[in-house]
Amino acid sequence: MRGIWKGIGCCGVVTLAVTAAVAGGAWVPEKGDGDIQFGYSRKFADSSWTPDGTSVDNASYHLFRYGWIGGELGLGHRFSVVFTALYLDGLEGPPGSYEQNRGTSEAFLGVKYRVHDGDWPMAVFANMRTSLLYDQAGVYDRHTFLPDEDDIDGDGDTTEAIHQAVDSEWRGLLGEDYSLGFLASRSAFSGGWLNLGIGYTYRTGNLADEIPVYAEVGVPSGWAPLTLKGVFSYVQSAGNNSEIRQPDDRFGCSATNCFPDASRIVLTGSLFFDLTQQRLWWVELGWNRWVWGESTRKYDEPYLTLGRRF
Repeated sequence: MRGIWKGIGCCGVVTLAVTAAVAGGAWVPEKGDGDIQFGYSRKFADSSWTPDGTSVDNASYHLFRYGWIGGELGLGHRFSVVFTALYLDGLEGPPGSYEQNRGTSEAFLGVKYRVHDGDWPMAVFANMRTSLLYDQAGVYDRHTFLPDEDDIDGDGDTTEAIHQAVDSEWRGLLGEDYSLGFLASRSAFSGGWLNLGIGYTYRTGNLADEIPVYAEVGVPSGWAPLTLKGVFSYVQSAGNNSEIRQPDDRFGCSATNCFPDASRIVLTGSLFFDLTQQRLWWVELGWNRWVWGESTRKYDEPYLTLGRRF
């Protein structure tokens, strides 16, 4: 079992909506067993794809530095719970004139249930993404304001509102996602693995539902501590977002972008190092690249994860 746990590596923030519940594939740890992970990634984009998949350069850049903690814990009776929480230090805007926002971001909580053992273990999962850690009451506004009762800006007008800071809701998607899916895994390559997954994500607010497909392969390098990992992640929008912009819709649609109705393919490559002979500590160094999309940014995201199995 511990040899299989090489496959638990989180493959970066890009696929967290899926891997927060799929980490470890269909394998479910025994009661009290599991892992905990600490990670960092740097996600950058200066171009994007339009709704028809045409590549365009952007005047406004994205530079998002994420830190996260996550893991999986076996509950017994074929069940496990999976969690991930993110912290964001984000920069957005024209080069040299970035707007910055720091603080808690997305959080994910999921459960897995193993439905089949054997050469192809299989499991089902349920997962929730929540904006609880950064949501604010009221209609979304990119900035927060204070009343100018004391004429803070000295313009003689005490009835106006003064821009105070960037709204915390800038740090993630508004609303919640609820996902259900199916996982299948297999030991392969004399110490490697295959993980496969497919699901459906119901999204609240003005975002279209999504159909995620996930495939991961781990291949031994020939040097015992090192395994090579590759991930294919495809997310297809269901296209059922509202055509009318809602009050809490951060993004909306235009001729060059419709983020609420976005699809993407992301490829991941990583080096997975076991730090001890008992395979209790591990490090993963990897890179996520958005290689195709519709209404999505063209991100590159190197990441580093430190994990501990127990």
